[in-house]
Amino acid sequence: MSSFLTFAVALAAVFLLTPLVRVLARRLGFVDRPAARKVHREPIPLGGGVALAIGILAGVGAATLAGGATLSPREAIAVLGGLVFVVLLGLWDDARPLPPLAKLSGQLIAAAGLVLGSGHPVPSALGGLGVPCAVIAAVALMNACNFLDNMDGILGGIALVCGIGLILAARGAAPAAAILAAATAGAAAGFLAYNFHPARIFMGDAGSHAIGFLLAAILFLTLPDAMPLRAGYALLLIVGYPLFDLAFVTVMRLRAGRPVWSPGKDHTTHRLNRLVQSPRWTAILVYGLTATTAAAGVLVLRRPDPLAAVVAAASVVLLLAFGARLARVPEA
Repeated sequence: MSSFLTFAVALAAVFLLTPLVRVLARRLGFVDRPAARKVHREPIPLGGGVALAIGILAGVGAATLAGGATLSPREAIAVLGGLVFVVLLGLWDDARPLPPLAKLSGQLIAAAGLVLGSGHPVPSALGGLGVPCAVIAAVALMNACNFLDNMDGILGGIALVCGIGLILAARGAAPAAAILAAATAGAAAGFLAYNFHPARIFMGDAGSHAIGFLLAAILFLTLPDAMPLRAGYALLLIVGYPLFDLAFVTVMRLRAGRPVWSPGKDHTTHRLNRLVQSPRWTAILVYGLTATTAAAGVLVLRRPDPLAAVVAAASVVLLLAFGARLARVPEA
């Protein structure tokens, strides 16, 4: 019940607040203007990430007031404080683009605060590499989500699907993480009402950083201290699509001799859209692929048997084949 309440409150809060943020952003001139590397052709209000963050905080707060599973004081400071920090970092980047090194420094601060400040044990199986690996993973997820916020409805739908998968993964084993996942999924669902093509507002870097940071936090809080390899693999599958897109773009840009952080319309979503010629169908197909890997991850986590291993391997092969096909689609 706590997860359902959290999901519903976060959804309602974002659904009601987003139109107000949209009006305010227009009045302040806080908009994303068209450019050669962008898909939209008219200015679109930014600031959706603020509505997302408030909705997530409202969902977690509702679960706490209802007496359900909640974060410990240390976890609350590290996770919710980190959420506010990355939203402010993203807003700054939306208003005045930060140099890549400055942006990365902010992400590292947020990730280190999460890992070192939460009091949650780093999986002992990683030994002395546990803290650096956890910090790098959190930064990778923030950048993966930042990269994927490039077309209408893409990241919101991915956050919804991954959030549902993480609810199922954390339920019972990590109740506080399940609440965070429910808040993230609910907020994403409320935002999609305004962000699905044609989008009326963008979440901006504030929103993409918030989603990436929260997915990392949920994974971190879900992992047991004595982490079996299967659990880590399963959780990575649940957030597999953002990591797949990050890896795809990294490989393609390095092959082309370009900096990884350089902007461009060369993501999996851009290339898929050139194949199907429909932003809506692009989003729907990406949701389906995200759901496929997420379902495989949940299956591996819940059923340690050969069938689950076969399904997980098949989902990875599917992504690799998809990437190989998209690599042949020319960049716009």
